[in-house]
Amino acid sequence: MFKIDSVGRIVKKYEVDYAKADHAHWFKELKDGSYYWAGHTDSKADPGGDMILQKLDKNFKVIWEKVYDGGLPEHSHCGAVTPDGGCILLGHNYVTREKFWAIRVDSNGKKLWDKTFSSDPSNNDSPYDVAVTAEGNYAFFGYSGNYQTVSSAWLLVVDPNGNILIDKHYNIDVSYIYGGIQAADSGFVL
Repeated sequence: MFKIDSVGRIVKKYEVDYAKADHAHWFKELKDGSYYWAGHTDSKADPGGDMILQKLDKNFKVIWEKVYDGGLPEHSHCGAVTPDGGCILLGHNYVTREKFWAIRVDSNGKKLWDKTFSSDPSNNDSPYDVAVTAEGNYAFFGYSGNYQTVSSAWLLVVDPNGNILIDKHYNIDVSYIYGGIQAADSGFVL
C-alpha cells in the first residue's frame, strides 16, 4: 500500500508479506487519520482463504489484525465504515457456488455478526460493493447467475443486524453490478 502526495511522490509504503497469497480489495482512511484495509489471506487459518482486516495508524503501523474464518474458503471484496467506527465487510464464501458473506465488526475488529446470503442454490452470487445508507442500513451490490448465459444485477439491503429489507434482481441478458450508491431520494443507483 502506498500513500502518494499531491504530485505523485511516494510518502509512505506498507507491505504485507506472509507465506502465501494475500491481497487487499478495500482501503479506507478514518476521521482520526488511521486506516482500515481488507482483503483475503491464504496464509492464516484456512489455506483456501479467509477474510483479513487490519487497522493501521496514520504512519501505516499495524494497530491490530483480525482474520475471519466462516468454515469455508472466504474472500473479502469490499467494505464500508459504520457510524460507530467499525465496518461492514462483504465478500463471498463458497463450496461449489459463491454466496454473499457479510461480517459486521466493531472498531476493535470484534465480530458482531456474520451472515451468508444466497439468491438461489444453483447460482453463483458475487458481491462487489457495499454502502452504509442514510438510514443506517447496508446496501450490497453484486450479481447472481451462472457467469456466462444468465445473470442478474442483485441489490440486497439489510438492517444493522443483517435482516433483509430489500432483495431485488435486475436482468438485461447478462447483467452485473460492480458498484452502487444511495441517491438523494433514498433510492439507489446501480
